[in-house]
Amino acid sequence: EVIDTQDPTITCPDDKIIQADPNQPYAANVPVELPYDIFDNCDYVLEWTMTGATTDNSTNYPGEDFVPTPYPKLNLGTTTITYTITDPSNNSAECSFDIIVKGIPEIDCPADISLPTDPGVCTRTLDPGVPVLRAGSPPADSWSWVMTGATIDAGASNSGSTPDPVVPNPYTFNVGVTTITWT
Repeated sequence: EVIDTQDPTITCPDDKIIQADPNQPYAANVPVELPYDIFDNCDYVLEWTMTGATTDNSTNYPGEDFVPTPYPKLNLGTTTITYTITDPSNNSAECSFDIIVKGIPEIDCPADISLPTDPGVCTRTLDPGVPVLRAGSPPADSWSWVMTGATIDAGASNSGSTPDPVVPNPYTFNVGVTTITWT
């Protein structure tokens, strides 16, 4: 009896982060990198599965060994793609990688503020507030703000669910209309 004891090998690409299509909860036509270093000393079968935000597997694409690329649609969130190589002696190896589809953060800015100047000066010092992420919106990679109009300034902030306030805080605003645009 001849017994195959050599395990096959397979290596997956690195994880990938992509942006969702504008105003959609998915990314369409996503290029999917193929695994590499695929080897076995005997014939083998290569299967794949998707779990997480998008689910699918090789049985939906008979005759194809790899995830079709570009893939038609990956949902918001993390999709894990796992490749498994198996030879006739049931020796196997697998690898996996993630494709993360990030949505665009949606924010609600603070309400307009209209106040008189501070006593004895032509300015008003106040905390203009910060925007808030809408429910279900992903955290921001970074926050920034730009002031135009009567007061001109700009600044960058942290990443995450809540931005740091405009600095300095409280901020001194000139008489007139100042617009703060958060990104």
